[in-house]
Amino acid sequence: MRRHTNKRAIILASIAAMVLIFVGYTRVVIPMANDERPEEKTYYNPDGSVDRHTAHIMNYHLRERHKNLYEAVQKRAWAENQNSQEVGPVIESLMFIADYDEDRAVDLTGMPFLDTLEEPDVHAAETLVGLFYWENEAFQEVMSHRTVSDGITDEEAKLISLLAGLHENNPALVREILNVSRTNVTEKKISLPLGGDVALAIVRTEGGKTISMDLLEKAVRETESLMGIPFPSQYITLLFEKTVPEDAEGVHVGNFIAILPSYEKLEAERRSVLAHLIIHEVAHYYWRNGQAWLNEGAADFTATYVERKGSKKALEPSNEPCDADITLRDLEKLEWAGSEAHFACNYALGERLFIDLYNTLGEKAFRRGMQQLYHSSEKVYEQSAGMAGIWELRQAFKKEAELSSDVDATTVDQLVDRWYLGKEAAPTSFPIPSK
Repeated sequence: MRRHTNKRAIILASIAAMVLIFVGYTRVVIPMANDERPEEKTYYNPDGSVDRHTAHIMNYHLRERHKNLYEAVQKRAWAENQNSQEVGPVIESLMFIADYDEDRAVDLTGMPFLDTLEEPDVHAAETLVGLFYWENEAFQEVMSHRTVSDGITDEEAKLISLLAGLHENNPALVREILNVSRTNVTEKKISLPLGGDVALAIVRTEGGKTISMDLLEKAVRETESLMGIPFPSQYITLLFEKTVPEDAEGVHVGNFIAILPSYEKLEAERRSVLAHLIIHEVAHYYWRNGQAWLNEGAADFTATYVERKGSKKALEPSNEPCDADITLRDLEKLEWAGSEAHFACNYALGERLFIDLYNTLGEKAFRRGMQQLYHSSEKVYEQSAGMAGIWELRQAFKKEAELSSDVDATTVDQLVDRWYLGKEAAPTSFPIPSK
């Protein structure tokens, strides 16, 4: 996103960390037929990641800790679908709420939006958990809203999934978004070469332009094409509302994108600004499990790459250079300290690092490196091992360099060191920091 670090991002990251800890407690347990304690058994995939798609391994805890919720879940047809990607997150969400209010969790389990499970239903359940725990006033406001008071439907679930952080940045929108008579939802079904059938949605509470759907579709198609990996979501929502941090243009909030409505009103000659912003936020569906410079740099690179595709022009950074004498390592230290000082440098230095790698390795090797980096970032997330960073990037692109006859791994090491450690840089078409 543009200007990605903010209070909401920190809160959402905290929620994600808590859910991961919760997942680690509930999902790795395999019930045994004998009296052996189930906590002693864990299940891992061959690559070392925790299996996140086997909801049945939580039944021991669900049955023992929340018998009423367990009985309500068992009445649902999807409870038997042990390997569904949707079942596990929904049960986790219900269990988390049940830890504090089991009656509420049982009530949610019987609502229409959970008759069948699709991606927007999962997003809605997870959003309700976030509101319940972090913004309970907003949670109570949502549940008492006349639109959902008789039970959340599938269409209402799509709107609820957009409420994460809304109470903090624009609390009046909580009720406005749920006002189905005013909120306009435009949807389009597309088929991606790798990701298959995907639904695009644009949500507004005021008028907009049809060109935005075209820009969103292009962003999704071109981002998947660059990555060569199936798009990570089957339901992509773009919300045009004033629900981004004060100093931001747009934000990626896990399961949807929000962009200020003023950008949709730009004149035709400035439409490239909106296009760049949409591509950047769409790219965060892939790039959201790493250090800020990795996430923002990869997203800005994606937008620049897509905009230059088919052109003979060389890739040039889309953002202003970082004036501060600072390196990627310095940015990491600032991020861990909770400081937003020099945050714009995450975009500036991050994008320039990826452009440098692209120009050095060539397109084919670079794209393979991006795939390796993405898979590594996902593995780090699955294993609750922090955020992907310079080690994962270095290994991904060194591996591809070793497969290339033109570039060796030492060249990649030197290139990465220039950006990360600030060693003296070779001349390029844009500034590289030095110390």
